Amino acid sequence: MKNAVLSLERATFRFKDAKKSSYAFKDVSFSLAEKEFVSIIGPSGAGKSTLLRAIAGVIFLTSGTVVKNFKKPAMIFQGHGIFPWLTALDNAAFGLFMEGMPKQARQKRAREKMKEVGLAGLEERYPHQLSGGQRQRVAIARAIAIEPDLLLMDEPFASLDSLTSTSLKKDILELWERYKMSVLMVNHIIADAVELSDRVIIFSKEPGTIRKIETIELPRPRDTRSKDFFLVADRLTGMIEN
Repeated sequence: MKNAVLSLERATFRFKDAKKSSYAFKDVSFSLAEKEFVSIIGPSGAGKSTLLRAIAGVIFLTSGTVVKNFKKPAMIFQGHGIFPWLTALDNAAFGLFMEGMPKQARQKRAREKMKEVGLAGLEERYPHQLSGGQRQRVAIARAIAIEPDLLLMDEPFASLDSLTSTSLKKDILELWERYKMSVLMVNHIIADAVELSDRVIIFSKEPGTIRKIETIELPRPRDTRSKDFFLVADRLTGMIEN
């Protein structure tokens, strides 16, 4: 793929312990273009989150290759992954702290990003003083604060109520368009993948392999109540169930 920020060729990861070994995913090949939004969906245990960690460099492939043409990735974890002992502001500024940005500058940028995700006025609160949706917004602010060219998201809407999830999806789409970054999202909610994505990668059962890559040709903004939307969602659901 031309202008790919990420390319995988026969990427494989195998868990090993003293008694047995098993594949999380096997022979996975795809590319992600600049400014593209791609989702990975599939049954539980198909290795989707493990693949995301391999792309982020948290774990290493057993075999295959990952070509990384991005300069700065950021990741939003399932369950937000923010630190309970830091304020919302310090959590949002954490990536900048790791980059060595001076305190005054990083707090200024973190405040700006918190305002962008609707958290102005909550900077001094600790995670236990925030709702689940607010904690996930802190995680988003932390990610965009470092100005990534690749955003990885692992089940970003898990455990959120429908109203919070709807609001968060709208914000993520706005940030994607504003920052013109590539996005790779793992998600188990098919309708979310159809609503947000340019393409959807459908994983098979364990071990995870690519069953099909589906281009979503619905116009943006997506009408989630339209007949065409339901037809696409039903088709992808059938691919997973079968």
